Amino acid sequence: MALEYVFQWHLTAQCDQRCKHCYVYDKKTYQKELRNQLSTQECFKVIRKITAFRKKLEKHLNQPIIISINFTGGDPLLRPDFFDILNYARPRVAIMRILGNSYHVDKKTAQKLFQSGIKVYQVSLDGLEKTHDFLRKKGSFKDAFRALKIIRRAGIRDTVMMTISPFNSKELLPLVDLLAQEQVSNFSFARIVNFGNAKKITSRFTPLEYRQLLLNYFWRRLKFRRENKKTQLHLKDHLFKLLFYELKIKQPYFNPGIISGCEAVRKILSILSDGTIYACRRFAYNLGNVLEDDLFQVYQSKKAQHYLDFDNFVKCRSCPLKNICRGCPAVSWGEKNSAFAPDPQCWRKT
Repeated sequence: MALEYVFQWHLTAQCDQRCKHCYVYDKKTYQKELRNQLSTQECFKVIRKITAFRKKLEKHLNQPIIISINFTGGDPLLRPDFFDILNYARPRVAIMRILGNSYHVDKKTAQKLFQSGIKVYQVSLDGLEKTHDFLRKKGSFKDAFRALKIIRRAGIRDTVMMTISPFNSKELLPLVDLLAQEQVSNFSFARIVNFGNAKKITSRFTPLEYRQLLLNYFWRRLKFRRENKKTQLHLKDHLFKLLFYELKIKQPYFNPGIISGCEAVRKILSILSDGTIYACRRFAYNLGNVLEDDLFQVYQSKKAQHYLDFDNFVKCRSCPLKNICRGCPAVSWGEKNSAFAPDPQCWRKT
């Protein structure tokens, strides 16, 4: 069985908005990324290095590897050479997705993206209209729904991501109900990370508040399944595994030998627009530079392997769910400046 390895590639830091919770907009790195954005030819070189990495990883793991790239930013559509990059990547990369904005998506562009091999297009919705537009940009809520329809009609799978905090959490279930009415294909959410612009948003969930939110969302997911709703509600947060463990809900990843939880390094790496390699874009765990370093050597480096040693996670090392949960290291980083610190929303007693 083939293993999917994902590169989340922030092709540009350019963006049409300055979201109040954006983790990319960090004054320490943002201007550097803008000034040192990789050229077209350097992007081609990165794609070749990713191809070489696949071959080395296949030999190392002795199993077939499928490479996927999530092109994001900023907004990758703001790069005038974006379609040149897509067309260069298409014969070399199995799966290509976009995590972007809606503003530059029209019928012609969506058809061109589909022809260039894009399988999935993700846009963000962070609550209902007033809340979303406050967090992102006036008019962006309505524009997201406009673009989602165009994306679906072009044959691209549409998906919505929500960044959640106590500020907008009451709108989670009303939003998913609206998405179901609009027949959006996929939805998931992730917690806000105290990084970049989000440092200005100070409210955080208590552990039991967050447990209740997960539980309410799970019941809504079951309701959608009973009613055969088209919209799939995904369980992105690894703390769902703790919830299911407590509720004695059987899940396939409870089987012995299964490794899951945060997939940073093990199944995903992030590349910034200046070539910096992070374990995850939502926290500054720097592993090198894609132009200067061999990707397989980055994967095998002591710093990368340190992240893959689950006994380095302070609270998780004694937990029976250590191999499949570990919460969100990015959230831990934002609160404690360490990916290995306890997840602040984990309610399990040690």
